[in-house]
Amino acid sequence: MLDNLSFNLNDVEWTQFEKGNAKGIYVKDLDPAGSIDKFTIKLMKVKPGGEFPPHVDPYSHLFYLIKGVGEGLLGENVYRIEMGHVTFVKAGLRHGYRNIGEEDMYLLTTNIP
Repeated sequence: MLDNLSFNLNDVEWTQFEKGNAKGIYVKDLDPAGSIDKFTIKLMKVKPGGEFPPHVDPYSHLFYLIKGVGEGLLGENVYRIEMGHVTFVKAGLRHGYRNIGEEDMYLLTTNIP
């Protein structure tokens, strides 16, 4: 690592994501030093069958699917997500996602206050 502002993400270990009823999800924090005030950005690995069940947060999100195939939920709408898909979730909107593929699904996630 070159201080906490520049590092190789391959050197960071995956940790199990333990929020809500999430299952089969692992995470790497892209800002482990907390250098971006009031903003989080993470790389999520969702195993086949893994999911972050429907929930509501008091902050907005931006999800970008890097690899894999899944289903997303916004409000009551279920939709297919695949490589390149971007989803913006407004604060207070019910949302979730799950991996419906046979390989790991990778998402870049941001939490926006």
